[in-house]
This record gives sequence, C-alpha cells and structure tokens, in this order.
Amino acid sequence: MRNRGIGLALVFLGAALLTGALLLFLHNERQDTQAGEAAQSALSEVQEAIGKEAPAATLPSTGETEPTEAVTVPPELTVVNIDGNDYVGYLAIPDFALELPVMADWSMEKLRIAPCLQYGSPLTDDAVIAGHNYKKHFRALHDIQVGQSVTFTDMTGQTIGYTVAEVKILDPKSVDEVVDSGYDLVLYTCTLGGKSRVTVFCNRTE
Repeated sequence: MRNRGIGLALVFLGAALLTGALLLFLHNERQDTQAGEAAQSALSEVQEAIGKEAPAATLPSTGETEPTEAVTVPPELTVVNIDGNDYVGYLAIPDFALELPVMADWSMEKLRIAPCLQYGSPLTDDAVIAGHNYKKHFRALHDIQVGQSVTFTDMTGQTIGYTVAEVKILDPKSVDEVVDSGYDLVLYTCTLGGKSRVTVFCNRTE
C-alpha cells in the first residue's frame, strides 16, 4: 500500500509539473504575440512619421497619441515621440523579412515593445541595439549569418546599410566586448535559456 501511495503521489507531482510547464509555455507565447503586435503597431507610426518636418525641439509629451513632437539629440539623431515612447528609426533584416522600430533609450519595460538603442548612435558608427528574443523581435539573430544585410533608417529618412561581419555567443558580463567592439553596429539578444547573449557585429556597407 505504501508503494502504491508513493506511486500515486509521483503521478500527481508529474501531472502538476506538466500543467505548470504548459501554463508557462502559454504565458510566454502570449507575451511573444503581444510583443509582436506592439512592435508592428509602433513600426507603422514610425514609418509614417519618417521624413516629416520636425517642429522646434520640445520635451516629449507622455500622453501624446500622434507622432507630432520631435527632438534632436547629439549627434544629430532625430527622436520622435509616439504614444509616450521615443523612437530613433527602424531596423530591417531583409533575409528574414523583418522590420522593427528602435527606441531611443532602453528599459526592460520598453524592450517588451521594441528593440532599444542602448549605447552610441548609428550616426557615429558605434550603435548597440538590444532586443528580446521574441519571435517577432530579435529571435532571427539566432540564425543570422555572416554576409547578410542589415539596414537602419533614421527619422529623417536616411538609410544606412550594414553587412554582418561576425556572430558570437557572449557572457552577459562581456560589456566591453560589446560597447567597445570597434564595429559600426552591434545587435544582441538572449539565448533561449537566457544565460548568454547572441551578439551580431556589423560594419557599414561601402
């Protein structure tokens, strides 16, 4: 009887673990879907705002619903406020049919909406852009190859072309290797387990 009781307990424990795993999976899938929808919504507004004449520099209004306010920050990187968030343009990775808006600064909350400019600027060839590994965000970095193309379009309509020069898996503590890489553009995201970072180093296309 005792062995039978232990067996039943193990069955119930296994069922509970499977249920928990399923609920976690569904939660992650829901987050992934919401992140993709938020990014695509922001992308449409960013692309619509690109090239429009910017008014005099003002502090962004967090309650603004239309992309009517813009500020310019060093080094002449134009920032447009959309729905309370500041954007500097959008990235495209043609081989994955991927286009994503890029926020002007980063936080964990902002990363749930879109990739964020973490250091530097595309205009000074030292930009570092971070993004979550959501399917509709930076999951494509797991499969990107040396030689593939990346473009960044800023809010004035200027497009900069890049070529992937190197792809590395780095420790999260390898900050200097990312920030002072010597490459013109660095993109990174977490590995699926979250312990390391898929890091893509790009140079401007001549």
